[in-house]
Amino acid sequence: MTGPAPAQDLFVLLAGLAALALPTDRARRLGLAGGVVAAIAAASLGAGRALGPPAERLAPSFASITAGHLLLSLGLVVTASIEAWRERGRPEGGSLLVVLGACATGLLALTGLVPPGGWPLAIGTGLALGGGVLLAGPMARALKLAQGFAWLDRVLLDRSGLPATLRSRRARWLAVGQAAGATGALVAGHLDLVMAGAAITLVTGGRFERERRPESRGPWPGVLLSLLPLGAAWMLMVEVAGPVPRSLAQLGEAPYSPAFQMLAALWLVLAAWPLLGLWPAHGVRLGPVAPLAGAVLLARVAAPILPFGVEHWQPLIFPLAALAVWHGVARQRAAAVLGGLA
Repeated sequence: MTGPAPAQDLFVLLAGLAALALPTDRARRLGLAGGVVAAIAAASLGAGRALGPPAERLAPSFASITAGHLLLSLGLVVTASIEAWRERGRPEGGSLLVVLGACATGLLALTGLVPPGGWPLAIGTGLALGGGVLLAGPMARALKLAQGFAWLDRVLLDRSGLPATLRSRRARWLAVGQAAGATGALVAGHLDLVMAGAAITLVTGGRFERERRPESRGPWPGVLLSLLPLGAAWMLMVEVAGPVPRSLAQLGEAPYSPAFQMLAALWLVLAAWPLLGLWPAHGVRLGPVAPLAGAVLLARVAAPILPFGVEHWQPLIFPLAALAVWHGVARQRAAAVLGGLA
């Protein structure tokens, strides 16, 4: 792997810009899907590079499979562009320039990523992922997943479908407060600040949804569903850390045993899942920025500080995320599909 590391990140940016520059809604959606796939590949590479120099630590199969994601992303961007220009008759100068830049950057990223002899696996991965995308909708219809999920939502899981009212001034300020809490959790380097930011995100999100749907029973059961495990994980991590400084960079040195990591990681996953809004907690509405706080709990706290616990619960988390994706496909909810994939 000799290509420059920023090439993948630049490709994510240019793929998103290329999608937004396309002239039709369908083409923009398809292009943005390519940008999301590219972002997943870039995140995978970032996690791998954290282990050490890529050429020494990343397995050839890892690099090839990640390259398959980039190939799929590039294919989605190109397909979206061709479809849009075919409908409009000719490409516009600005969109053509951005698309060409995205393609050039994607090819540069691929050239630096695929190891010798790794192209068959990369191409096979891209084709398999593309085939899965094409088959997902027909499979969901054939299995009547939409009817089953709709019944389950109606009876048990998602009974908060009251129409939202226009946002009041208070709702707008609550949205600003929630964004501030989630952003604080994202950038803070201290455990207490991250957890406090997540708690602020939860409470302001609950108030925000209450303002938007005053006729509903309120989002407070969902707030408690996330706030209680968040508080439990926070208290346990502080107590066991003892004299170890509670900065995120130093908490890895805390005396967290494997058994403790399993318990604390479970609490964090339970706190993050309603924030992410994924099935079966998709009926819990916690405001527009709640998924960011959920991602912070998993990516900045659980994964780096409690790695054994996260690894232990992966066999449960991954199938649940897959079900969340299928639920989004069946109910035609793009945000749920993308959230589950991410």
